[in-house]
Amino acid sequence: MSLSKRPICHRFRLLWLFAIYLCCTVSLSAQQLSDQVKISLLTCGQGDELYSLFGHTAIRVVDRVNGIDRIYNYGTFDPGQSFFYWKFLMGSLEYELSVTNFTAFYEEYTSENRSIYEQELNFPAGLLDRIYDSLEINALPENRGYKYDFFEDNCTTRAFGLIYKLAGDARFDDFFNHPTDLTYRKELRQYTQHRPWLQLGINLLLGRYSDSKISNLQGFFLPANLMNGMAKTDWTGEPKLLFEGQAQPAKTGSIFNPMVAMWLLAMLFASEILFLRTNRRTSAWVDMFIFTFTGIPGLLILLLRLFSDHPSLQSNLNIMWANPLNLLFAFFLFKDWNLPARIYMIFYAALLSFLLVTWSRIPQQVPLEIMPVLFLLAFRSLQRVFVFVEKPEKTNKQQSDL
Repeated sequence: MSLSKRPICHRFRLLWLFAIYLCCTVSLSAQQLSDQVKISLLTCGQGDELYSLFGHTAIRVVDRVNGIDRIYNYGTFDPGQSFFYWKFLMGSLEYELSVTNFTAFYEEYTSENRSIYEQELNFPAGLLDRIYDSLEINALPENRGYKYDFFEDNCTTRAFGLIYKLAGDARFDDFFNHPTDLTYRKELRQYTQHRPWLQLGINLLLGRYSDSKISNLQGFFLPANLMNGMAKTDWTGEPKLLFEGQAQPAKTGSIFNPMVAMWLLAMLFASEILFLRTNRRTSAWVDMFIFTFTGIPGLLILLLRLFSDHPSLQSNLNIMWANPLNLLFAFFLFKDWNLPARIYMIFYAALLSFLLVTWSRIPQQVPLEIMPVLFLLAFRSLQRVFVFVEKPEKTNKQQSDL
């Protein structure tokens, strides 16, 4: 028995020695810093990809005496991983803290033509050492990963959260917690105004949570907001421009924007009832297409409500018009089940009427671009209930062929 236990005890001894070695390594890393160390926040401008559209924040540690110039980047991920955007929506997308050198970081962002600003932290050497120690510990393999949340837990909130926790300075709490007249949705608008279709898609996915008033601290989920907010404290100096990239284009004036496209579609499908000499079956096929088209995003909204970990995607009132039950209605029409279809249309028309009447008073901002769609859905729903325009069973041409 004793002989069989010795290898096990020996393994535990090796593990214990290895743990002591790691602790010593971490503590020794802090001792590498000289009194010339500088730690700063780096704020990068917008990129072209969706995940880089809102900018980026990183932390830089410079100690010329010891030859240290490191970048701690909480925004590292693998864009090639399978189901990337689905994982993003579900809240299961994994980000991690990576460490690189400043030269590589600078070359990457300048090659993408993205501006870089630097703000040095005005903290005493002891606090800078603690920040550095925390960064080193967070960069360990067992600590570096986290589940990304766009508003609550991203590269910017992680960087500021670490500094705020260690600073232990409550002088600016009133400023950080001061309420604003802004919401998460409004804050995003300035970054998406030159991409109206992307802006519409984001607004359709965001729920009531995104329309609540936020504080200055909550607004720090955006890198530029953190940079401007930190400049109003004595924790940092004014931002210093390291590289000036090309600004994002202004709002496009293209005719093919969501508002114009939605009105054209609404008028086209309304004219099928009012002006075109189509029969009942053709109208049924048009309704199947329209209600399937609005039911699919409703199904996505429902899935996000049930399975997503993002609070910003919960309680989405767009499900009132983009209703997954519209898919069931399309099935009723396909099967010629007129009574169930009519019953659902009574319910749906009432729901749409309520949404149109209370448009400006509901606790969520519904995109104005979908107003034409609501009118179209209400019109065709009421047509199904009251039959304002009587359609023939067959067209005149079909009857003459008989």
